[in-house]
Order: sequence, then structure tokens, then C-alpha cells
Amino acid sequence: MKLVSLNANKDHFREVQFRDGLNVVLAERTEASKDTDSRNGVGKTTLFQIIDFCLGGRVRKGDSLEKLQGSDWEFTLRLSFEHGRQLTVTRALDDSGTIRLLGDVVELRVGDTSPASIGPKAWTGWLGGRCFQLRTDAIRGEYDPTFRRLFGHFLRFRAEAYVSPFETFGKQPPHQVQADNAILLGLDWRLAAEWQRWKDRGKALGVLGKNDLDELGERLGELESQRVRSEAQRRRLAEQIENFEVLPEYREVERRTNDVTGQMQVLANAITVNTRLLNLYRGQLATEHADDSEAVLSTFEEAGVVFGEALTRSVEEIFAFHAEVAKNRREYLATEVARVEREQTEKREELEWLETQRRNDLQLLATHGALDDFAQLQQRLGSAAAATEALTRQIEELREIRKGKAALKVAQVDLQQRTALDVEQRLPTIASILEDFSETFEQAYGEAADLVVDVGEAGYQFRVSLPRQGSHGVGKVGVFAYDLAITNSWARQNQGVGFLGHDSVVFDGVDERQKSAVISRAIQSADDNGFQYILTINSDDLPAAELAAHSVDISKFTVRTLTDADPTGGLLGIRV
Repeated sequence: MKLVSLNANKDHFREVQFRDGLNVVLAERTEASKDTDSRNGVGKTTLFQIIDFCLGGRVRKGDSLEKLQGSDWEFTLRLSFEHGRQLTVTRALDDSGTIRLLGDVVELRVGDTSPASIGPKAWTGWLGGRCFQLRTDAIRGEYDPTFRRLFGHFLRFRAEAYVSPFETFGKQPPHQVQADNAILLGLDWRLAAEWQRWKDRGKALGVLGKNDLDELGERLGELESQRVRSEAQRRRLAEQIENFEVLPEYREVERRTNDVTGQMQVLANAITVNTRLLNLYRGQLATEHADDSEAVLSTFEEAGVVFGEALTRSVEEIFAFHAEVAKNRREYLATEVARVEREQTEKREELEWLETQRRNDLQLLATHGALDDFAQLQQRLGSAAAATEALTRQIEELREIRKGKAALKVAQVDLQQRTALDVEQRLPTIASILEDFSETFEQAYGEAADLVVDVGEAGYQFRVSLPRQGSHGVGKVGVFAYDLAITNSWARQNQGVGFLGHDSVVFDGVDERQKSAVISRAIQSADDNGFQYILTINSDDLPAAELAAHSVDISKFTVRTLTDADPTGGLLGIRV
């Protein structure tokens, strides 16, 4: 995933077009600036707030975006993915519960149609699966990592995010720090979650009384019953998948069957109308005849009425005319009856043919399934298996709790051994991250640094050993080096967020030479591994001369220059 562009629904917003590799957003003091002008409000941090907001974040108290609420602001972030696919993500400050998506929504499996609207939870759930292969909300555990927490390691823009490489916000719970950094480093984060569950059990054991143990037994029985049902459902789904016959053109056959049903209904209606018309024509044909002129004249003679010769001839002519009309009428009715009968025969034959086709298609649909139905069945099987596994784990945990503290201690020792084994087995895999971290310090300070992964009595332990420990600037470079190392690792696997963002806080207390060294390293890493590095910085904090010495022309990487000369020079185009 990469950033393509960022825009807003206000003409005065200054659009940002992103590029591959290094992207610099530069806050520059212009000649028109007054001594009292400050570049703190030009939009460097606001840029990151908007990106974070579009990717499911919330507006926090004190954010510059908070001041825009109620002013009909909405932001649009365009993202690119593999195979040229793109998503346009739009989110309004005053309707933050809805995220509008446009583009390759169906192809990327975010929704069923484009455009689409989803909620922040569904959006971040999709991002978590896409970037980090996180489990869906339906089977996510209480202590599982989330996209939002992991994303904080790839876009740091609040001061509290730079206190430690392993934390992204103040007072972050230890179990989150363990699980999040475990997955980022390629360790088994599920062990970190298990450590927290054992801690919870230890606390529970300390306060359990007899009544609590009785309730525990009842709960255990309920879970056993639920597991039986869950396992039965899993078996049924597995059998359905085993016997499932995929018909690739299933949806086409289904559509054709519906069309045929509609055609049959039209034909049946036409046959009914023709039947009524035939009955009408046949009835009229049976009663259609010419009047007898002799009989009419005889009737008048019997009544004593005598017609002259001329009048008698006129009456005969009239009757002859009517006889001709009656003959023509009978011939017309006979022709119409024949035509309608032929049409009836054709329609009945067509109806019979359509019925045969529909019967065959329905039989095909009854014995086969669609590919997407098969995929859905597989997904349901995965969820059922995960649910069964979760229930089994809960049952085992409750059994351990019922056994008491002795069993808890044994289980914790076993967990510690399994965690240590995980680190040992995965060390060759994470060695590149440890090496990458150290090389950043060697390049910046000429001295090595250590990223340490260990196991203690409470689970995974992460720490850094830095040269010139205690220096404010060195600590910030430690954050930079850790973020760069994990970004490189995920990018090499074609996974992760696809970009890394820092604001100038990351260089607080860092001298010009070290700044130049780490920026140069970020440029090289981004180019080598195909991700974007986004840096927002004041022009006078940028080591331009040092970078030039490394043959880096920063102007080639500057995607937006913000100024403090007047409100229109900032990102938002207004003063907030």
C-alpha cells in the first residue's frame, strides 16, 4: 500500500501529491514572514493527523483537526496497491462514522460495490488483514494486536510517540507493548497474549473463594457444551466442503434460470389470452349466417303487406349484400382461428422447451455450488475452527485455575520455556532487523547499538542499548532506527503499511551530521525496499549542506512547501 495524494473539499486546501521513496513536506520561513510568525501552525503535524484520520484514527482533544469540526471539512486520501489497483478514501470530520470508498473496492475485497460506505471498525479490520494478516473481528481475542496500534509504529506524530521505540502512546499497557512488538519483529504474538491471560488468572486465583469455585464449575460445564456444538458445526462445514462441487458458471446459470422463469410467465399469460380469444372467435363463427330474403317477404305477405316489384328487388339486393358480408366475416373468423391455433401450438412448444431447459438448470444448481459460496464455506469453516480452539483454550484455562496456584506456576514455567524457544528459533529470521538497527547507529555515530529481544518472568522483553546512553538526541535516533528496521523487514516481504512517517520531533537534539546520516539511510532503504518515507520538517532544521555533501538534493524530494507568510501558505489554507 502506498500514498498517492491527499486532498480536501475546500479550494484553499493545498493538495499533496506523494512520490516513491523520500517525501519531504517542508515548512519554510519566507522573507515576508514576521518575527512573530510561527511555523508550528502551517500544517506539518496536521498532514499526519489527516492521514491517520483517513486510515481509521480518531480526532483527539487538542488536535488541529478538532478546531475544524462543525465546518463541513472532509478529506480524501488516495491509496495504491499491487497490480495498479487504487482506493479513494473519503472521511468527513462531522460524519466520522462513515468512510466512503471509491475505486477497486470489489477487486480488493473491501466491499461488494463501488462506491461503498463502511464504518471505521470494518475499515481498520480490512487494513489489519491486508497489511499485517490480523484475524478478523469475529475471531479476534481480547489481547490480539490491532491495526490501529501497529500503525502507530509507522506514523509517529505526537510527542508521546517518541518516548520509546516500543510504545506509541503514553501509559501503553505492557501486554499491548509485548504483543505489538512481537508481531512487528516476527515473533509469535500469541504467546504474548497468553502471558497476559496467565496474569489475569493469577489475579483471579488470589481472590477466589468457595462460591467462586462453584461458579467456575458451572461455567466450565457451559463451555464444554458450547464446545461440543461448535465442534459439531465445524465437522458439518468440513463435510460440506468435502462434498462441494464447484460450478464456475453457477451465477450465470442462476441468472439464466431466473430469465427463463420470466419468459415462461410471459408465454403462459399469452397462451391464456389466446385461449379466450379462440373461444370468442369460435362462438362468433358458429352463430354467423346470412338472413333468408324469401322468409322475410313471406312473413310480410302473411301479415297482409304486399310489396311492389321494384321494392321487392331492392330488398333482395340488400339481403345479397348482407350475405356477402356474412360470408366475408366467416372467412375472417376462420382465418383468425387458424392463426391463433398455430400461435398457440408454437407458444406451447416454446413453453415446453423452456420448461425442459429450466428443469435441467435447476437440477444443475441443486447438485453444484458457486465458487463464492465455496469460499464463504471455507471462511465459515475457519471461523468455526477458531471458535472451537478459543473455547478449548478457555476450558483449559478454567481447569488450570480450578487446579490452583501450583498448576499456574507449572504452566507459567512451561510458557516461559515456549517463549524462549520461540525467540531462539526465530532469531535467524529477526537477525536482519537487529543488524539493521545497529547499522543505523554505526552510520550516524560511528558506534554500534543493540536491539535486545529477551524473555523474562513476564514474557517477551524488548530494550535498546545505545551509545552515549542518556543523550536526548540518541534516544530519538533509537526510535528512528527501530521504525526503519521494522519497516524494511515488512517491505521486504511485500507486506506492512508501505510507508513510514516521522515529523521533526524525531530529530530533537540530533546534530546536523547525524540528521544527514539517518535521512540518507532512510532514502536508501526506501529505494531498496520499495516503501515511502515521509518527513515533515522546518527548513532551518534540515541539514541541507550535510545532505548536499552526500549528493542529496532535497528539492527533488520536496512534495509540498508550507510557509508562514500568510494563512494561505499553510496546508489548510487558513489559520486555525
